[in-house]
Amino acid sequence: CADAADGTDGADDVAYSRWLFDGYAESFDDELRRLGYTMPQLLADAVVDAAGAAAARPRFARAADLGAGTGLAARALRAGADVDEFVGVDVSRAVLARCLPPPEPSLSPVI
Repeated sequence: CADAADGTDGADDVAYSRWLFDGYAESFDDELRRLGYTMPQLLADAVVDAAGAAAARPRFARAADLGAGTGLAARALRAGADVDEFVGVDVSRAVLARCLPPPEPSLSPVI
């Protein structure tokens, strides 16, 4: 984040995000369900729709999720498409740890 809007390198923002989501990992999915959060499903639907009607069930060799959290988007996409490998990127080790191996054994975490 060398080009942070405030002129800093963004390291404090990353450290804060890591601290926040590491502490939130245990209840993250439950809280999002409670709030009615549907973005992972909306995103998955858009990706499947963009793949077109050529395939009833599209297939992707790899999908990447930046800010993967606990793998909600990977699970939603898997429901509507075949994906050989998911690459999940997140600053929080704790939330990424919650997506392996259940529910998403093909997700490769990147921190």
